[in-house]
Amino acid sequence: MTSDAALARRSRINDSVRERTVLQNQVLLGSIVLLGSLVILAIQQARDIDALVLGMGVVFAATGAALVVPWNRFPPVVSAVIPAADIVAIAILRYASPESGLGLLWAFPAMWIAYMYGLIGTLLAVSSITVLFWVLIATNPGNQLTATTLLLPVAVAAVATIAYLASRRSWAQRELLDKQTRNLERSVERARRQEDIVTDALDAVDFGVIRISPDGSLAVTNEAHARLQRARSKGAEAAAFGADGVTRLLADEMPLARARAGELFENELVWYGEPGDDSRRALSMTARRIQDVNGQDAGTIVISRDVTTEELALRAREDLVASVSHELRTPLTSIIGYLDLALDEDSLTPTARRSLEVA
Repeated sequence: MTSDAALARRSRINDSVRERTVLQNQVLLGSIVLLGSLVILAIQQARDIDALVLGMGVVFAATGAALVVPWNRFPPVVSAVIPAADIVAIAILRYASPESGLGLLWAFPAMWIAYMYGLIGTLLAVSSITVLFWVLIATNPGNQLTATTLLLPVAVAAVATIAYLASRRSWAQRELLDKQTRNLERSVERARRQEDIVTDALDAVDFGVIRISPDGSLAVTNEAHARLQRARSKGAEAAAFGADGVTRLLADEMPLARARAGELFENELVWYGEPGDDSRRALSMTARRIQDVNGQDAGTIVISRDVTTEELALRAREDLVASVSHELRTPLTSIIGYLDLALDEDSLTPTARRSLEVA
């Protein structure tokens, strides 16, 4: 994968994460605000109904925008409008009902901004929430300074910090996964190229290659093996004969069946086709064990080579030698017999006898 493709992929992932975060956080916050506002109205805890309705309206408007607007088409900073609006809306809701505890909802936009915008976003979110909180405290003389009011900004800051740290771990893991994905894709591409080279090399040779897995299944066959299969006569597996060409082989005596059973052999000659059939073929087959890079059993490799021409030539030579031997044996025997009779003559001169012995 090229660097441009990796950057494009990373950008798509970031856009998808941002859009999903906008939608999930805002829908959850809108649901809690709706439930909390209904409870406040039911128990009549609202100090300012108009402010409560205004805060709800801002939250619901932001929720609608989160549902409708395609945020992945805009720069990341644009989507920060939603949590900023939520911070203001929660401040209005807290002003409308100080005793309801709606200020705790500031944790939602704080976490959102911290997660999406890093350390700067975390500082801005916590600072703006703290300022709004103390402004509300200062403008409401009836509020008493308690441990709860003092710890609320600290709690929001802690939650935002946790979200920021979680985002860093998440992005680091995503970067690691992305790097591992690229490495895996490169490895797969390299393996595919090597497999293509091996396949082309196997298809270029004129002998058949069959790889049998340890479980006995056929894993690899090359084009030459397919050609040899097509060259066999119909029903070749049933019409297979031994090296003499006349001894029929049983099903479990077939070279492929023996190799699947784990048997190893070297240059095993098998004739395919009935005796006297001009289309019968002779194959020399070899089965050898192979191992993987860890030295474990990787199955068996079976090599088959068409030796029909060589076998026919060898048999023709043997027939010629036998024929010539048969044709010469009778006259040579007669000649030797007559020479022996001639040597038995006592009247032969020494010179004639030596000539006959040489003959």
